[in-house]
Amino acid sequence: MARIRLFVFALTPRAGARHHVYLVGRDAPRLKRRIEQLAPEINRTVASAQQPVVTGPGFVVAWHTVLQPTTGRTAPEWICVASDPAASLKPLEKATDWLAAKLNELAQIVTRRPWNDVGPLFEKLSELQPWQHELEKTSHALFQVRPEDAPPPQPQQPRKRSRRRWLLLFLLVACLLTLALRFSEELSRCTKWLIEKITGIKPPEIPWQPLAEALGVQNATPQEILEKLQMLFEPDQQAGSLAAHELPELKIEKILQDFEKAMGRSGKGKLSTLCQSPTLLKELRSLFPQGQFDPMGLVEGLPPTTAQFWRSLPPRDFDTLQNSLAQAAKNSDVWQVPEMSEDLVGALGLKEQMPFYLEIFRRLAAYTPSQGPDEPEQTSSQRRFYVPSQKDSLRKVHDVLKFICQACNELKKQKLNTSSASSGISQEEVPCEDNVKDCLQNIVTTLQERVPRAIENTKTFSNPDEENLKKFRQALEALENLVNKWKEVEKCR
Repeated sequence: MARIRLFVFALTPRAGARHHVYLVGRDAPRLKRRIEQLAPEINRTVASAQQPVVTGPGFVVAWHTVLQPTTGRTAPEWICVASDPAASLKPLEKATDWLAAKLNELAQIVTRRPWNDVGPLFEKLSELQPWQHELEKTSHALFQVRPEDAPPPQPQQPRKRSRRRWLLLFLLVACLLTLALRFSEELSRCTKWLIEKITGIKPPEIPWQPLAEALGVQNATPQEILEKLQMLFEPDQQAGSLAAHELPELKIEKILQDFEKAMGRSGKGKLSTLCQSPTLLKELRSLFPQGQFDPMGLVEGLPPTTAQFWRSLPPRDFDTLQNSLAQAAKNSDVWQVPEMSEDLVGALGLKEQMPFYLEIFRRLAAYTPSQGPDEPEQTSSQRRFYVPSQKDSLRKVHDVLKFICQACNELKKQKLNTSSASSGISQEEVPCEDNVKDCLQNIVTTLQERVPRAIENTKTFSNPDEENLKKFRQALEALENLVNKWKEVEKCR
């Protein structure tokens, strides 16, 4: 059997703008995993506690209610001694005094400590290290520790009564299954009622406060939390699986499970666990800074101008753009337009425009997608937020669109059928749009006006089948097809 070790850690809701932060004496992955296992049960125990020191499975916790300086709300602050692996802890008389004293010291430490606006969920606190050493030396005088026992056997009920109970349960469940086809909400409510009446066990209370704080919700009610979470996905995301009259708790659980799947996790957790997941709460805080939804909240490291560029575009439309560029890069041969003589370009009436078309062709040929064409992420057609894995794609597509947008600004300066020379994109660039929808509108409007006229010029030329001319026409037609795809995205403004 593994040796049972006791360790001390704490939770404060007074970590400045970060609100709830776990405080540990050392930065150890195993310690954090154990805390993540214990945290939901500790928070449930504290929420219903009547005494300042309470025990739970594998832990003893001392707590008090404090006022958050940044919000004005009250929340529990606690210090806990826990076992690793799980064991039965019984606090002795001195343990209560020891924990109470440390809780008072903790209150002084967190109020004096300068907190940054951002930081990890687990903060290393040097003051906890001497507490840990003290605990290791005096644990025998503070706690009675023994391995977890198997649950005591339940008293045998008379056989006749047991049969009646099972018969009643069978009949009720059969009736409920029949009604479930039409009344899913009644099924959910009656099932909860049956479980409580037959087993005597009430469903666990859901700790809404951590989830409400992560979303910036003032009142921790299920309905208000649901309304904020519904901003994460398109409205039809839940329509197929949850009826409009379903309980808010069921809808919240489904949305959080879908969010977990979108982040690459299993998405099978229960509501009571998801509401207290440190990882999920941290991600939601990033998506709802100051309570306002930011679709770029999870994508860190992008330049501010690039992040701002994409905020107005849903991820499903980004997939359309990315896949169209990937298809264009896949057919790179079409963009390889050979140089044409000045006489030929002049005869086409495109002498001023030609350098900009060639620059656009070269940029499309050089685009390297982060993922192949027709491979959108599984949930991007439904979610309204970008995920960290899209960072490289967002940067690359931004660079291509901004370049083409600038080339269009230069094309608008030129007139068809001119004869003066041009050597490329002007050094005095016209400022380009700083958001994707305005950028797309500029590209679509400019190229839909000019590209068809350029194609027509190549067809009415005296020798329309000249090899270089055919290559140029094919590139223009491919560009026209690409712009038509982008027009559908631009129309969704």
